[in-house]
Amino acid sequence: MELTTKEFRNYFRLGELGTVRISDDSDYLHEFPAIIVQLFDSSLEVVLVSDELPGEMLGREVVAQLSVITGHLVCDVPVIIGKNSFEQTLFLRFNGEAVVRIKRNFIRTDVLIPFCYDEHGRNSVKAVREVQELRAIPSRTVFAPVPYSESYKIADWPGKGELLPVRVNLGGGGIRFASVEPFQRGTMLGLQMFLDWPEPRVIHAALQVTRSKPFEQTPEDRAFYTWSKIRLKSQTISITAGQYDYIDDGDRQFVIDYIKEIQKRQHNPAETEGAEPT
Repeated sequence: MELTTKEFRNYFRLGELGTVRISDDSDYLHEFPAIIVQLFDSSLEVVLVSDELPGEMLGREVVAQLSVITGHLVCDVPVIIGKNSFEQTLFLRFNGEAVVRIKRNFIRTDVLIPFCYDEHGRNSVKAVREVQELRAIPSRTVFAPVPYSESYKIADWPGKGELLPVRVNLGGGGIRFASVEPFQRGTMLGLQMFLDWPEPRVIHAALQVTRSKPFEQTPEDRAFYTWSKIRLKSQTISITAGQYDYIDDGDRQFVIDYIKEIQKRQHNPAETEGAEPT
């Protein structure tokens, strides 16, 4: 998910740390950490954190790129370094549209998918090893989805039996889900998540629990409550969230692509009427 914009003041802010990148005549890439100290509608001033602008770049205009991370956003924009720049002070003129994108780890959405986990205490090494061993078994990386209500289920998964869809807040950096009892912070879980688009694939990941406590009426957790009371058949509902301690890069990209597809269907249902339900 990304956008292009010339509303630079919305994304480039005073005091933000960024990186100025310059390719020289020999295609060598120079990277300079810099802090934004002045900001105007079409230009800005930055101060390099440690290095100085190379002498051969002084007194002339230089094509460069400025990258800034603002919260969960990554902002890239082409710039021209003014010839009045000197030593650690650079005067930059915006030279096109900024590309703004969400950091991969922050991309997330609620989904209904079959999902299961194994608990490994606080043993990160064991959790990662067992996740990798399961992922190495070809039959544990694919599945046959069976239509179930508005989603799909797994008829019989080794060691787990029938897996019905559960409500999960799925993200590129971790997940949030409902459980009966809370987990201790730092508990390691070996996850198996079953995604059906663009083809059925089992995502294996080791998750470190960062938050787990009895349900409270917070806006982000309220959507889990009614569904969880019915599916978990328990008066006690806990909300557990965590971040991936291990996930294969290819699996992470698959998760991100899946999330983008689900968000596209949610925002443009008329364009995806023929798509498989999730």
